[in-house]
Amino acid sequence: MLKKISVIIPVYNAEKDIYNCVESIINQDYTNIEIILVNDGSKDNSLQICNSIAEKHSNVIVIDKENEGCFSARNVGLKKATGSYIAFVDSDDYILPMMYKELVKILEDTNSDIACCGRYRNINNKNDFSKMNITDNRIFQFSGVDATKHLFSDTTMIKPAVWDKLYKKEIFSLEKFSNTFFEDADLTYKLLIKANKVAVTRKQFYAYSVRKGTKTTIPWNMIKTKSYIEITNNAIKFLEENNIELVQYAYYWLIQFGIEAYERCLMSNYDTKEDLNLIKKNVKSYYYKLKFSKISMSFNKKVKKIFEFFIFRYFPGILCKLKKKELI
Repeated sequence: MLKKISVIIPVYNAEKDIYNCVESIINQDYTNIEIILVNDGSKDNSLQICNSIAEKHSNVIVIDKENEGCFSARNVGLKKATGSYIAFVDSDDYILPMMYKELVKILEDTNSDIACCGRYRNINNKNDFSKMNITDNRIFQFSGVDATKHLFSDTTMIKPAVWDKLYKKEIFSLEKFSNTFFEDADLTYKLLIKANKVAVTRKQFYAYSVRKGTKTTIPWNMIKTKSYIEITNNAIKFLEENNIELVQYAYYWLIQFGIEAYERCLMSNYDTKEDLNLIKKNVKSYYYKLKFSKISMSFNKKVKKIFEFFIFRYFPGILCKLKKKELI
């Protein structure tokens, strides 16, 4: 018998998207799936839509709770989950029919604890899923430590989001989402470190929504700044206590994340002078602790990053102008 997958979906004011999202999970090639919809105090018709879906599908569970945030909804879903595997989907996203069947096969064939797939940016809900790349048959395997190094210093294959992955349930035994804006990034490295093996396919099974007004694209503000500082410093403290080998990678991540945060601040319509100063201060605290000799990456990339980090340390505005990176 197929092992059960518990798919957890936080729902907040998602009346325009939740039906299509859930349909993409119901239509999976993998048949043993429970779908846990956690309504986080929606003010629109989301709860009614979720209940109507549950009336038609016995494997759909609806939990209604007061609004506390995505982190809380996911934690409630984890407590309710009865599957051997855990997955997350955001309420405005879409997954291809073969996603979980292939990820389960990857988990079992490689004896991994976590399987990751590629993701497709569904910009402004164009929904052109035919452009998703599902032809790359390569499987990449990492130890948990090497996967964490990749997360902190590369991210081409392993990214901080929780929704482009399938997990063995045991990996969450002592872990839960924290109350921070970047709750995915705060948890993912802890899960990767615990894994004996992480397997990755570059096939794009997951289409995530990128549009104005979503959580990741709202203008930068002090909540994001404080969350960035909190989670990067917590990662360093966590690794100092649990895996000294990875501390240098956490320094690198703090600085790289800080540069992107600074760029987003400059793009914001709000007055972000205090944010900019706090981000610079956070980077300055670890700039001289980072030893690039301890970071594994190509020579060319290392030279580029040494230059970027140096310029940012002293002239952050100039670096951002030089990069001219479009951040969405």
